[in-house]
Amino acid sequence: MILVDTPRWPAHGTVYGHLVSDASLWELHDFALTLGLDPRGFDHDHYDLAVDRWEPALAQGATLLDERDLVLRLRTGGLRVLPADHAPRRRRARARVSTVAEELLAGWGAGPHLVTAAVDALVEAHTEPARRYHDLRHVDEMLRHLEKLAQADGLKTAPVAERLAAIFHDVVYKGRAGEDERASARWAVETLGAVGAPADLVREVEGLVLLTVDHRPAPGDAAGARVSDADMAILASVPGRYHVSVRDLRLEYAHVSPQDWRSGRGHVLDTFLAQDRIFHTEHGHGVWEERARGNLANERAHPGWP
Repeated sequence: MILVDTPRWPAHGTVYGHLVSDASLWELHDFALTLGLDPRGFDHDHYDLAVDRWEPALAQGATLLDERDLVLRLRTGGLRVLPADHAPRRRRARARVSTVAEELLAGWGAGPHLVTAAVDALVEAHTEPARRYHDLRHVDEMLRHLEKLAQADGLKTAPVAERLAAIFHDVVYKGRAGEDERASARWAVETLGAVGAPADLVREVEGLVLLTVDHRPAPGDAAGARVSDADMAILASVPGRYHVSVRDLRLEYAHVSPQDWRSGRGHVLDTFLAQDRIFHTEHGHGVWEERARGNLANERAHPGWP
């Protein structure tokens, strides 16, 4: 059932309420489409509903509830997304990634001006206007997933090479599969060389970044498995977070027609679903695999959004 509450939250010169479904996110997206709502208004488990779309929503069959009952229905339906499962805030992600990058790049005695310049370049690259998914939030999440995987493997923290690979793996992103990863690897090699990183570490980071071309680590490559799984962990998010990631990917390809997007995205989904294993670590395969396949299959069955 589609539910709304009374608009009362001011923003952008108007007031907003919430539009939700207590049954499925696909029902919610379909209803939002009939109202002409922008997919950018979707926020994990609801659409922000401006007051001028409130009466049309009611006219099309939405049921009015107060905010407390609306949230209760979301929870009962299993669609409520808790703040801990939301995409990171951009400002917080920027601060966390900048701190990690600075600590890592300063580890070989490079001068502070050189380290600061390298971190600033990383941040600038990841905050290009066209980036909606492959930004610092993704790097932040990948770093946190690396820590989970490292601890699951009995390590106190993720190794330096793996954290550096996370920081650099999407530093170049133009939507060119393979070419972007190779350019990112070159960026990593140049930056790490400039700050005095050991040659063997530089080679390891380069290899880990290049691994993200196809996410197929060799048997026994524990570091590669962790980096690959951390990059792909978004696939196993709670459904609302997964939908946000798909929406953000679509925004990165806003220049692509709906028909071409559906065709290309369908191929990506089919490729994932045809793999024997999406995740290569024991933790990833045991904890994330089933959830990821459910998200991918559900998206494949509903090609009309976003």
